[in-house]
Amino acid sequence: MVGGHSSGDSISFGAFAAQQGVGAYLYHFEIDVTYEVIGYTIYVHSEKGGIKSVNNEGTYFSSEAKQLIKEYLKPGTIVTIGSLFAKGADGRKLKLLPLVYYIK
Repeated sequence: MVGGHSSGDSISFGAFAAQQGVGAYLYHFEIDVTYEVIGYTIYVHSEKGGIKSVNNEGTYFSSEAKQLIKEYLKPGTIVTIGSLFAKGADGRKLKLLPLVYYIK
């Protein structure tokens, strides 16, 4: 989840660019469960079909990820957070489904 937005949401460039990273949460469960994000790849898909990507370790956007967002994100682009891995409270590493955001 980025900035409280679920995968599939449309989000403004400013709102996305203001975020610090990616979080992983389990909602609608008897208890709220939080996972520690340990890494992911951020992909920016342009309207013309080009794709730029950066690998990121940890929850927070690296300087390279921030630069990618600053340079290539604009209305009409799609952002995918893929190869998303998290660690649960029990220490197990989990591969999570990709997150997709439509930039407006």
